Amino acid sequence: MTRLRSWMIPACAVLIMIAAPLALVEGTVELLLTNPQTLKSLPGFMEKAVVRLYLNRDRIQIGMHRECSRYSKDLLYTLKPGGCAFKNREYDTPYQINSQGLRDSEDALKSPEVIFLGDSFTMGWGVHQDEAFSQIVASLSGLRTLKRRHRILRHGQGKYDAGKT
Repeated sequence: MTRLRSWMIPACAVLIMIAAPLALVEGTVELLLTNPQTLKSLPGFMEKAVVRLYLNRDRIQIGMHRECSRYSKDLLYTLKPGGCAFKNREYDTPYQINSQGLRDSEDALKSPEVIFLGDSFTMGWGVHQDEAFSQIVASLSGLRTLKRRHRILRHGQGKYDAGKT
């Protein structure tokens, strides 16, 4: 028992000496990510490191969200038909996806007069369905009225570029 105790005390001390600084760093990064205005008070190299950490490790995209997307061998991912709630540090947005994997209604697939093609801006990344620019353009131009609601089709996917479309 004495031998076990003599071994456990130094082992626990080492664990505490390792865990405490790691927990402090983790807590500091979490604080900085949830309060980005505090980044301005850091030296430039630290601000860049935290921003790089966020962009490369912390920011969850819809294509990585299993509830909202599925793997595609050709396009990397497509949106899953149905509804899902996508939430990350920046957004908490409901998505309604039609049978073709587009963030639009089923009725929009029937004889649209205007089709918006594009990336995450067209999809409406981070905004509700009715706040996407394609919906606003449709409302302002008269393409979307109460009687003629589905005259446009929005075909936008986040993280797509010319090489994937």
